[in-house]
Amino acid sequence: MTATSWSLRTRLVLGVSLVVAVVLGVESLLEIRLFEKAADRDLRETGLVTAEAVVDDFELRPGAPVESELDSGLHEFARSVPQVRAISIVRLDGDRAVIIASTTSRESDTALALARRTLLEGEQGWQDDGALSRLALKTAPTGGPPAAVVVTMSLVSMSQLRTRGRIVSLWLVPIAIVVMTLMLDQLLRRQVYRPIASLRDTMTRAGGGDRSARAPIARMDEMGALATGLNQMLDQLADFNRALEERIFDVTGELDRTHAERIQDYQRMLELREALAEAERMAAVGQTTASVAHQVGTPLNLISGHVQVLLSKPDLTPDWERRLRLVQEQIARVADSVRSLLEHSRRPGPASAIDPGALLESIADLIRPRLMACGVRLEQNVDDDLPPILGARDELEMALLNLVSNAIDAMPTGGDLQLGASLTGEAVRITVQDSGLGIAPDLLPRIFEPFVTTKAPGRGTGLGLSITRDVIARLGGAISAEPAEGGGTVFVITLPAEGHVSASNVDPAHR
Repeated sequence: MTATSWSLRTRLVLGVSLVVAVVLGVESLLEIRLFEKAADRDLRETGLVTAEAVVDDFELRPGAPVESELDSGLHEFARSVPQVRAISIVRLDGDRAVIIASTTSRESDTALALARRTLLEGEQGWQDDGALSRLALKTAPTGGPPAAVVVTMSLVSMSQLRTRGRIVSLWLVPIAIVVMTLMLDQLLRRQVYRPIASLRDTMTRAGGGDRSARAPIARMDEMGALATGLNQMLDQLADFNRALEERIFDVTGELDRTHAERIQDYQRMLELREALAEAERMAAVGQTTASVAHQVGTPLNLISGHVQVLLSKPDLTPDWERRLRLVQEQIARVADSVRSLLEHSRRPGPASAIDPGALLESIADLIRPRLMACGVRLEQNVDDDLPPILGARDELEMALLNLVSNAIDAMPTGGDLQLGASLTGEAVRITVQDSGLGIAPDLLPRIFEPFVTTKAPGRGTGLGLSITRDVIARLGGAISAEPAEGGGTVFVITLPAEGHVSASNVDPAHR
């Protein structure tokens, strides 16, 4: 388990234990060091006081000092101070140090060397060798040569105190660490761990989907403020979820409606495509019928003329007259059939008032998926408050959709498509402009003739623009095509507004 996966409680306990151990350890070391310095200072002061007392006693003795008296006095000083191990009075005999009096039977060479150095170099000298500490004071008795008082003190007691202090520290510091850690852990358990566990449990419940989960507030301190903040956040999150659900419900409903509208537009576009295909078929039939009528009509007229000449002869027998009249009736029947076929192929739909802006917006909705697929950008420029147009909406919509489809086909790599509508005098002007390949100048004057197309063989019948022209003509309008500035083609449709339609310009079916 890595340190980052430890619980907060474990990390706090370890951290507190480490801090307490460092603090108590440093404090113990400092106290031992201070105690050692104080003990060393006291020992030096005791040695100095003892040495000065011996010096005063030695200097105040009248006459020449008696060795036995000196030994007795030194023993009294040594017994009065437990730390003193030995006291000696040393004089120089030439370069050699000689003991006058001493509390020990044999003074060490180190003490004699210290006394000799003190007598030769100064008034006072110190020397420590770990177990013993020696002090030498120079004295000059009345009427006698100078001498040195050497006081030897034992450091064993100080070493014992130092060892005892370290042992006590080694035992007390761990015990103090354990006690303080346990006490702090209990305090943190009540003040920190339990509130944090409660907050974590609340967050777990909220994360599991319990929207009613709230943290209890036991006290108004930092933990209480944290619990209050968490509860406020959960309240805001619940409000946000409710608002989001309502928004999702609304958007879903809107998407359903939009999807249904898209389906209707798609079905409408399919219907218009089928109507356009049917119109092209009917146009082809009409063109064929007109051609047939033209080719059949002339011979029928000639035959009818000859029949009438034969019927005018006076010597015509009744039987021949009956036969010729039968031929005349059949010729008339054939002519009526051709005219009926022509009228049926050009029968328009019902007329109604058409809003130009709504019509262009409907066409934009129909072609928008194809525009996105082909990378074509659409721009609409429709004036406000345009007067309506009187005509068959399906036919006009099919005619405009045919122009728009041709414009998209003319931009195979994408481009710009512009749909516009404006009022020009008493007519509504509708424009369909593309930025595509354009139309060849020699083909442009014949573009509305039947079977004339700019598309590759098999891609078009050449009847779409012819049908569009016929539809516009039946509505009393006009259509033209011209090159657009910057490339492409613009188709301009001019239709009379409702109330300004001339009776001579409108197909009889729309009157």
